[in-house]
Amino acid sequence: MASATARRSVLIVEDQTFVSTLLAEHLDHRGFRTFTADCAEGAVATIEDHDPDVLLTDIDLGRRPNGVELATISRELSPGIAVVFLSNYPSIRALDCPVAPPPGYAFVSKHRVSSPDLVVEAIESVLDDGRRPVISNAARDSDPVSRLTGTQRSIVRMIAQGYTNHEIAERRGCSVRAVERLVTRAFQSMSLGDHPGHHPRMMATRCYVRAYGLPED
Repeated sequence: MASATARRSVLIVEDQTFVSTLLAEHLDHRGFRTFTADCAEGAVATIEDHDPDVLLTDIDLGRRPNGVELATISRELSPGIAVVFLSNYPSIRALDCPVAPPPGYAFVSKHRVSSPDLVVEAIESVLDDGRRPVISNAARDSDPVSRLTGTQRSIVRMIAQGYTNHEIAERRGCSVRAVERLVTRAFQSMSLGDHPGHHPRMMATRCYVRAYGLPED
């Protein structure tokens, strides 16, 4: 594959203009040609008009299709397009999505981005058939929180913020019984019931903070 200096093109799909602009500026300086879109519809139009080499997309675009669904659509339109996910999700497995991500994708959690150079590395990894795509999760695969679904992670996050089941139910607009079931399943996924004498809510909070830091309200 050619290097970034060959003016490979990247389509940045991000609904936050500030983030999109910063990424575009950095990639332009690194020799890439960039296009931007703030939603899946705009991204599809750009792919049809310009056929970019790389799709760099956030997963949560504010509405459907989300980034994973967009990646699938993009591969149908342009089978050779490389895919990089840049997301607030700690890992691709934390997303509840009926569509599986296309093969060969790279993933960078925004929680791990200290420099745009990591994004460039991820882009270069999917442009080079001889390299393994960069997967930079916020949590290690061995961390119990890495086993959670997106819904379960949201529940554990609220537990780490100190919310009771009643408060979580109010925030989610569901019954307390439904929250209790979600909490039980989350603790089962994290194997917290395997430690007699330990309080599961406290252990879940410690696991979450260790993996992602203190959650903001």
